[in-house]
Amino acid sequence: QLCFNFMGSSNNTVELSGKAMDEKEVVFSPVSHAIFVVTKTIACNLFGRYELGAQLAIEKGDKRYLKIRGGVFCAAVFWFHRSLCLYAMARKNITKKKQYMAQAKDIHKE
Repeated sequence: QLCFNFMGSSNNTVELSGKAMDEKEVVFSPVSHAIFVVTKTIACNLFGRYELGAQLAIEKGDKRYLKIRGGVFCAAVFWFHRSLCLYAMARKNITKKKQYMAQAKDIHKE
């Protein structure tokens, strides 16, 4: 669905709903939910919806699949895009700058 959104076939660029899937109707397994979070974060970053990307909830089970050390390649891609969203929001929202920067720095400690 992300590819369809890139091609402009969806009005809502960061919502993964359309020809390929509907995010509201999918029943996620732990692995598929982690992949969904990665995909949604990338979409938020590439379409400039940084606040949504920074606030996207990472469930407890997702962390097992999104480890940086010893994890899969898509985990590194996820944390890269997550960090970009956090840094963009730190520049955009002065009142929450410390909060966003702290979260980004925690990622760098991994």
